[in-house]
Amino acid sequence: MPELIRSADGKSELTTAGVGTIAALAWAAGAVNALGYEVIGDVFTSHMTGNASAAVLALMTGHGSEAGHRILVLAAFFAGALMGALLIERHRSHSAAGTLWCETVLLCLAAVPGRRTPLVADCGLISMAAAMGIQNIALAGSALSAHTTHITGPLTDFAGAAMRKLVGRRELSRDRSHGLLVYGGRVAAFVAGVATGGGLSTFGSTALLVPAVAIGLIAILMWSFPP
Repeated sequence: MPELIRSADGKSELTTAGVGTIAALAWAAGAVNALGYEVIGDVFTSHMTGNASAAVLALMTGHGSEAGHRILVLAAFFAGALMGALLIERHRSHSAAGTLWCETVLLCLAAVPGRRTPLVADCGLISMAAAMGIQNIALAGSALSAHTTHITGPLTDFAGAAMRKLVGRRELSRDRSHGLLVYGGRVAAFVAGVATGGGLSTFGSTALLVPAVAIGLIAILMWSFPP
C-alpha cells in the first residue's frame, strides 16, 4: 500500500511515494507551462508573478493586446484556484483527487487539435491557466500541503533548509515534514517538465495529453490512498 504520509513521533512525514507525487505534479506543471508558451500564446500559465508584472508594464507602455492576454491568464488562474478551493471545502475526504480530475479535464480540453484562431488560442490559455490554478491549491486540503506550479517558494525553502543544516540550527517542523529532498525535488522536477514540454512542443497542443495523463494517474492514486 503506497502510503503518502506516515506518522513518526506524533508528527507527519512524507513517504517516498509522497515525495514522488509532489515531484510528479511539479513536472506536469513545468510541461504545461512550456507548452502554453511555445504552442499557444507566448504566455506562461503556471505561475503568475511574471504575468502580473508584464501586464502592468504592457499597460504602462501602451501594449494593450499583450496586457489583455496576461490579465486573461491571471483571471483564469484565479478562477481555477477558486474552483479548487470550493471542491476542497465540499469534498474534503477526497479533495486532492477531485481537484486533479478537474484539472485533467481542462488540460484535455486545451489539447483538442484544430486551427489556432485567436479565439481558440484564448480558450486554450484559459483552460490551461485554470488547470494550473486548480493544481496549485489541490494539495492544500491534504497532509501533503505543497504548491506545485512554481519554483520561487521551493527554491527559497531549499536555500533556507540547506543553510539551517549547514550551520547546525535545529530543524523547523516544516523541514522535518518536507526537507531538502522535497524542496530540491520540486525544483528539479519543474525544470525537467519545462524541458519535456519544450521537446513535445513540435506535436502542438495535443502534447498537453502527456501531462494530462500524468495528472489523471496521480488523481487515481490520491483517490485510492488519500493522504
